[in-house]
Amino acid sequence: MTRSGWSVLANGRARLFSGTDGLYGFDDPTRSPWSGSAGDGYLLIDVASLSGHRVTLPRPIGDHR
Repeated sequence: MTRSGWSVLANGRARLFSGTDGLYGFDDPTRSPWSGSAGDGYLLIDVASLSGHRVTLPRPIGDHR
């Protein structure tokens, strides 16, 4: 058995937003961010490049997670 996932790297220019005005997709009432604490912000990244690779690790004997 193995455990697997992805390691992803995004490069680009980032900007911090404190509200959702003008952000595409945040105006959908059926969606909401998982954290809704006062003072939360959003990091908007204009992605210039995106890369990644799959990571697979063998499970130690007896690990049934």
